[in-house]
Amino acid sequence: MKNLAIAAAFVVGASFASFASTPIIFHDGIMETVLQDEYKEVAASELPQAVVNSFAKDFPDAKLIKAHTNEEGKYKLEIAVEGEAKTVYCSAEGEWLTEEDNEE
Repeated sequence: MKNLAIAAAFVVGASFASFASTPIIFHDGIMETVLQDEYKEVAASELPQAVVNSFAKDFPDAKLIKAHTNEEGKYKLEIAVEGEAKTVYCSAEGEWLTEEDNEE
C-alpha cells in the first residue's frame, strides 16, 4: 500500500513537472501570428512592377529587407527607413494598405 501511495505521488509530481516546463500562452483574441503565417517570403525580383514603382516613389531612401505575399495578392514589405525597421502592406497594383485593409 505504501508503494502504491509513493507511485501515485510520483506520477502526480511528474505531470506537474511537465506542465511547469511548458510555457502558458494567453491570447487576447488577436490572431497576429496566424495572420503573419499567411504570408510567404518572396524574392524582391518576384514583386510586381507596380509594387516596385510605389516603393521607389514613396520610400526613396528606404531599403527593402524582406518581401512577403499571401494568397490574396497582398504584399508585406519589411523595410528600413533611416535605420528604423518598419512593415508596410501593399496591393499587387501598388496601392498602400492600412491595417484594416490588410485584415479583410
